[in-house]
Amino acid sequence: MNGPMSMYKLKPVVHFPDSINITDTMYKMKNIYSSNINPSEETYSITNGLPNVLEQVNKLLKKSPVEVEELKKRQEAILKQLTYLKEQMLALREELGKKNSSSDPSSLVSKKISPSHTNIAKEVSWDGVIKEVVLHASPDSPPYSLLAINLLWPDVLRLQVTCHSHSSVQTLPPHLTAFSALAATPAPTLQVRLIWKQMGQDCELVISPLSHCAIRGEVNLLRYLYRTISTPSDDLLSDLKLDSTLDICHRLVHARTVRDKQLQVRALNARLGKSTWLGGEEMGIADLAAWSALRTVSNVDLSQNMSKWQSRCCAAIGVEAA
Repeated sequence: MNGPMSMYKLKPVVHFPDSINITDTMYKMKNIYSSNINPSEETYSITNGLPNVLEQVNKLLKKSPVEVEELKKRQEAILKQLTYLKEQMLALREELGKKNSSSDPSSLVSKKISPSHTNIAKEVSWDGVIKEVVLHASPDSPPYSLLAINLLWPDVLRLQVTCHSHSSVQTLPPHLTAFSALAATPAPTLQVRLIWKQMGQDCELVISPLSHCAIRGEVNLLRYLYRTISTPSDDLLSDLKLDSTLDICHRLVHARTVRDKQLQVRALNARLGKSTWLGGEEMGIADLAAWSALRTVSNVDLSQNMSKWQSRCCAAIGVEAA
């Protein structure tokens, strides 16, 4: 087909009357596009409101010179303080740069507070706030190191241990009564809820119940306590030796054969050497970890030197030899 096509027609959906009667209930609005506005009516006019705005602006501009001067003085004082702070920051930055450039690489490592009874600062440990953690442990592999923690850092860390039994534990062995005595610790800085539970050889320390941040293993429990109350050391060799000794104790607990156990005991004997303690001149967490591991395992032979060391540990902790 050539040419335009005619459009088809549709019937109207809604029929409107020819004229619409406006009822009296409807309100009428003035035509805003009309210029014939009666100024006598009570209507808002931009031109009428403009003089009021200009009047307010003039009042602000006509403030007294005294107030303006006070504002200027305050602004100048603030600028002087900012300039002084900027100079102090620049001087501090230059001083730190000189120290870092003049010192040797070993001095860049932060100093450590020695974990002795007199050198640990309270603000480094628990900030004077009694905190509470939960420790799950098996009665077959108890964390004996808790019995001696209060002897290491009495000025900083004092554990108050309350014992509870899980439904998986019917009766507790008699040798676990020593842990109940820790409930009477005076002026504690850390409360430990010890829950006896059938869960294997590794204990589990829950730091945050909401996020369930758990630390597994007794040696890792000791690491956490030690590093919480002390700052990083510049003696990296001592730290590596300590971590290695704790790893030996962990392998000793998890050794399955007598041969593997005896190998770990020999490694501890070599670490002890002719020293009084594994941790140096004083008893430390390495001694607690090894002492607890030897009380847990069985069928191991100790050298004469290790036997004397074990006796010293029992005497210092106040626990009879196993």
